[in-house]
Amino acid sequence: MAAALNPASPIKLTEETRQRVAKAAEKWNYRADRYARVMRGGKSGLVGLLHFGGLLQVAAERAFHATAALRRAGFEVLSADLSWSTDSIQPTCLSMIDARVEGVVIAGLNDPGALQVLEQFRAAEIPVVALSGNPLSWAPHFRGDACQAYFEMTRHLMGLGHRRLALMLPLSQTAIHPRTYTWAAGDRLRGFEAAIRGAKGRMVSIFERAELSKPSGLIAKVSFFDDPFNPFETGRQGMNDILSLKVPPTVVLCSNDELAYGAIRACREKGVTVPEQMAITGYDDIALGRYCEVPLTTIRQPNQLMAYTAIDTLLDLIRGAKLKKRNPARAFPCQLIIRSSCGATVANRGKKKPLKKGG
Repeated sequence: MAAALNPASPIKLTEETRQRVAKAAEKWNYRADRYARVMRGGKSGLVGLLHFGGLLQVAAERAFHATAALRRAGFEVLSADLSWSTDSIQPTCLSMIDARVEGVVIAGLNDPGALQVLEQFRAAEIPVVALSGNPLSWAPHFRGDACQAYFEMTRHLMGLGHRRLALMLPLSQTAIHPRTYTWAAGDRLRGFEAAIRGAKGRMVSIFERAELSKPSGLIAKVSFFDDPFNPFETGRQGMNDILSLKVPPTVVLCSNDELAYGAIRACREKGVTVPEQMAITGYDDIALGRYCEVPLTTIRQPNQLMAYTAIDTLLDLIRGAKLKKRNPARAFPCQLIIRSSCGATVANRGKKKPLKKGG
């Protein structure tokens, strides 16, 4: 049966015999035993994909491109989205090891508590690559260069005349690392601060009345809204806090597009016009940004290129290649997507209705 259904089998059969066996296999719903295949050749033809994206479009894009590349290479993919239940990380890893996966892609890792569990793949000598998310100290890592992107976006906004800029960053709510910046925030913060200081500006307290003659940067820390099906409310609540400041910023750079949409909603509810009174930018360039009432200025990551490069590296490792570096990492250049949501300038605000103190 197996010889007839496997075109690469060394056993010679006539085409007529192959067709008769194929019809019988279809009739009886025959499936090849994967474990028998592993015992014969030591290869399962499977690659595991662990991703932590939930409803985020950018995570789905990376998983889609990674899966397509693996299937073109002749592999099938065991995929699991672990964002819905961190308790499932351990059994999922063990299931993939039991299935004899030949490699693993870990995409968008955002739970520091999972790092120790993921070490099981290393112990089992299964090749691993990390695609965006938290890096693993022992695996190649591929991500967008958010640090450079936020540096360039901040420079662009200062060029429009903004002198009081805010960066909205979410805080982690994990049990192991409560109220710390998420993996996505560190590079964004470094790029934002470098641009502010490069323009002879300074980082200020969110409550400080900074002079507008020089750029000033403030950090708006927001906690995740506890609803996995509503990625926008965190930005809405964070923007409400920003609008309540006595001296609000003129632009808010959000950590992702979902935060930005929530922020735009908060402005609308408060009667604050975007971009005339408040400019807002995002990160990821998901499709919604091109269709909303105020098209969103954002940053586009090369998701397809990142995924394909990560898979190329994984395939090399599966074939026995050795890493030239202990933990090679690659940051891919991102693209600024300039739309109307960043159009507010200090000059414009003088001609429009100014923000009232206290929001």
